[in-house]
Amino acid sequence: MKILVTGHSGLLGSHLVTLLKAEGHEVYGISRTNRMGMIGNVFLGDLADVSLSTVTQYVFEQVKFDAVYHLAANAAEAKGQVSPVDMVSRNLLLSTNVLRYAIQSGVKKFIYASSVSMEMLPFLMQKTLSPTPKMFMELIRSHSSKS
Repeated sequence: MKILVTGHSGLLGSHLVTLLKAEGHEVYGISRTNRMGMIGNVFLGDLADVSLSTVTQYVFEQVKFDAVYHLAANAAEAKGQVSPVDMVSRNLLLSTNVLRYAIQSGVKKFIYASSVSMEMLPFLMQKTLSPTPKMFMELIRSHSSKS
Protein backbone atom coordinates (compact mmCIF):
# COMPACT_ATOMS: atom_id res chain seq x y z
CA MET A 1 0.00 0.00 0.00
CA LYS A 2 1.04 3.61 -0.59
CA ILE A 3 0.72 5.32 2.78
CA LEU A 4 1.18 8.97 3.76
CA VAL A 5 2.23 9.71 7.33
CA THR A 6 1.82 13.36 8.32
CA GLY A 7 4.09 14.33 11.17
CA HIS A 8 6.51 11.54 10.24
CA SER A 9 9.28 13.14 12.33
CA GLY A 10 7.30 13.23 15.55
CA LEU A 11 7.13 10.78 18.43
CA LEU A 12 4.37 8.61 17.01
CA GLY A 13 5.15 9.22 13.34
CA SER A 14 8.75 8.04 13.49
CA HIS A 15 7.71 4.75 15.10
CA LEU A 16 4.83 4.31 12.66
CA VAL A 17 7.06 4.87 9.60
CA THR A 18 9.43 2.16 10.84
CA LEU A 19 6.56 -0.28 11.42
CA LEU A 20 4.88 0.36 8.06
CA LYS A 21 8.15 0.03 6.12
CA ALA A 22 8.90 -3.25 7.92
CA GLU A 23 5.49 -4.51 6.79
CA GLY A 24 6.46 -3.74 3.17
CA HIS A 25 4.38 -0.61 2.60
CA GLU A 26 5.54 2.28 0.40
CA VAL A 27 5.67 5.07 2.97
CA TYR A 28 5.70 8.83 2.35
CA GLY A 29 6.19 11.50 5.00
CA ILE A 30 5.13 15.12 5.20
CA SER A 31 6.15 17.47 7.98
CA ARG A 32 7.80 20.81 8.66
CA THR A 33 11.05 18.99 9.50
CA ASN A 34 12.79 15.71 8.79
CA ARG A 35 14.33 15.35 12.27
CA MET A 36 14.33 11.56 12.12
CA GLY A 37 16.20 11.50 8.81
CA MET A 38 13.63 9.53 6.83
CA ILE A 39 15.23 8.65 3.50
CA GLY A 40 13.23 9.12 0.29
CA ASN A 41 9.57 10.00 -0.16
CA VAL A 42 9.78 13.02 2.16
CA PHE A 43 7.89 16.25 1.55
CA LEU A 44 8.70 19.26 3.75
CA GLY A 45 6.20 22.03 4.27
CA ASP A 46 3.55 23.63 6.42
CA LEU A 47 0.32 21.60 6.46
CA ALA A 48 -1.59 24.66 7.68
CA ASP A 49 -0.69 26.67 4.55
CA VAL A 50 -3.91 27.61 2.76
CA SER A 51 -2.37 29.48 -0.17
CA LEU A 52 -3.37 28.38 -3.67
CA SER A 53 -0.33 26.17 -4.21
CA THR A 54 0.46 24.26 -1.03
CA VAL A 55 2.77 21.39 -0.26
CA THR A 56 -0.28 19.44 0.97
CA GLN A 57 -2.05 19.82 -2.36
CA TYR A 58 1.16 18.99 -4.26
CA VAL A 59 1.70 15.76 -2.31
CA PHE A 60 -1.81 14.51 -3.03
CA GLU A 61 -1.46 15.43 -6.71
CA GLN A 62 1.83 13.52 -7.03
CA VAL A 63 0.90 10.25 -5.32
CA LYS A 64 -2.32 8.22 -5.20
CA PHE A 65 -2.40 7.12 -1.55
CA ASP A 66 -4.28 4.10 -0.27
CA ALA A 67 -4.18 5.38 3.31
CA VAL A 68 -3.26 8.45 5.35
CA TYR A 69 -2.12 8.37 8.96
CA HIS A 70 -2.59 11.95 10.13
CA LEU A 71 -0.35 12.51 13.15
CA ALA A 72 0.90 16.05 12.51
CA ALA A 73 0.15 18.75 15.05
CA ASN A 74 1.62 22.01 16.23
CA ALA A 75 3.55 21.22 19.40
CA ALA A 76 4.43 24.84 20.25
CA GLU A 77 2.16 24.94 23.30
CA ALA A 78 4.60 22.68 25.12
CA LYS A 79 7.21 25.40 24.75
CA GLY A 80 4.85 28.24 25.67
CA GLN A 81 5.31 29.85 22.24
CA VAL A 82 1.64 30.31 21.39
CA SER A 83 -1.64 30.55 23.22
CA PRO A 84 -3.75 27.38 23.55
CA VAL A 85 -6.43 28.99 21.35
CA ASP A 86 -3.91 29.70 18.57
CA MET A 87 -2.50 26.18 18.84
CA VAL A 88 -5.93 24.55 18.58
CA SER A 89 -6.89 26.82 15.65
CA ARG A 90 -3.71 25.96 13.77
CA ASN A 91 -4.11 22.23 14.40
CA LEU A 92 -7.72 22.36 13.21
CA LEU A 93 -6.63 24.18 10.05
CA LEU A 94 -3.85 21.73 9.20
CA SER A 95 -6.11 18.74 9.87
CA THR A 96 -8.83 20.23 7.68
CA ASN A 97 -6.32 20.73 4.85
CA VAL A 98 -5.07 17.15 5.00
CA LEU A 99 -8.59 15.71 5.24
CA ARG A 100 -9.86 17.86 2.35
CA TYR A 101 -7.12 16.73 -0.04
CA ALA A 102 -7.44 13.11 1.10
CA ILE A 103 -11.17 13.18 0.27
CA GLN A 104 -10.61 14.94 -3.06
CA SER A 105 -8.00 12.39 -4.12
CA GLY A 106 -10.10 9.36 -3.13
CA VAL A 107 -8.13 8.08 -0.11
CA LYS A 108 -10.10 5.16 1.33
CA LYS A 109 -8.52 4.97 4.78
CA PHE A 110 -7.85 8.00 7.00
CA ILE A 111 -6.54 7.49 10.52
CA TYR A 112 -6.12 10.44 12.89
CA ALA A 113 -4.18 10.38 16.15
CA SER A 114 -2.29 12.96 18.16
CA SER A 115 -0.01 12.85 21.16
CA VAL A 116 0.14 16.65 21.34
CA SER A 117 -3.20 18.39 21.34
CA MET A 118 -5.88 15.85 22.16
CA GLU A 119 -6.59 12.78 24.25
CA MET A 120 -5.40 9.98 21.98
CA LEU A 121 -8.23 7.47 22.21
CA PRO A 122 -10.91 7.28 24.90
CA PHE A 123 -10.57 3.54 25.47
CA LEU A 124 -6.79 3.85 25.90
CA MET A 125 -7.35 6.65 28.39
CA GLN A 126 -9.43 4.26 30.49
CA LYS A 127 -6.36 2.03 30.87
CA THR A 128 -3.78 4.71 31.61
CA LEU A 129 -3.44 8.46 31.91
CA SER A 130 -0.52 8.59 29.49
CA PRO A 131 -0.72 6.42 26.37
CA THR A 132 2.69 5.23 25.26
CA PRO A 133 4.09 4.88 21.74
CA LYS A 134 4.08 1.10 22.32
CA MET A 135 0.31 1.16 22.98
CA PHE A 136 -0.22 3.24 19.84
CA MET A 137 1.86 0.84 17.73
CA GLU A 138 -0.11 -2.16 19.04
CA LEU A 139 -3.31 -0.39 18.02
CA ILE A 140 -1.90 0.34 14.54
CA ARG A 141 -0.82 -3.32 14.12
CA SER A 142 -4.29 -4.54 15.02
CA HIS A 143 -5.88 -2.20 12.45
CA SER A 144 -3.35 -2.76 9.67
CA SER A 145 -3.79 -6.53 9.86
CA LYS A 146 -7.53 -6.05 9.16
CA SER A 147 -6.96 -4.22 5.85
